[in-house]
Amino acid sequence: VKKFATEIETQFKQASAEKEKGFRLIKKVLSLAAENFTIQLSMADYYRIKEEFQKLNDIYHNADILDPKAGILFYVKGAVTLQKYGSSKKDLSKLHEAKSLLKKAVDQKPDMLKGRVKLAIVYGKLKEYENAYHETEKILKDNPDHEVAKIMRENLLYQLEQDKKQAEANRQIIEALKKEKEDSKTEQEKKIE
Repeated sequence: VKKFATEIETQFKQASAEKEKGFRLIKKVLSLAAENFTIQLSMADYYRIKEEFQKLNDIYHNADILDPKAGILFYVKGAVTLQKYGSSKKDLSKLHEAKSLLKKAVDQKPDMLKGRVKLAIVYGKLKEYENAYHETEKILKDNPDHEVAKIMRENLLYQLEQDKKQAEANRQIIEALKKEKEDSKTEQEKKIE
């Protein structure tokens, strides 16, 4: 069964342009090699792409049983959560969940480039720009030509600069309001005298 599963995994990888064909092959052997973690993850990736989240949850359950400490599993769960809830402005708890999952993934597999990219995206969506910037730096340290990380870093630098300018403007407004209040208080004291 393992040899057969390995052959199917190889065929699936070779059929990346024909994901549907690969999916059908994997589905056929899934009952024979349900304990194969790689096949479970291939199925999870398919369901993620198709946005069939209930079926994806079933795969998660099986994968948790097979390898509960698999960094790739945390990555897939985090990526799906980001995909499903990443544009939601209302429910930030799901983005925090994605952040937690992706942090676990990169903690367990520090060289997981996709995990670091997704984690930087989540940080950005949560307006944790410094954390996002640090993730892009980690990516570029080992992969200096990573175009997505370069673009993200530039955007984050711009955002951090804008935040500094806004913080300075807010500080000046607060100082002006305090001064106005003090001047008003001083004027009232003069009127009383």
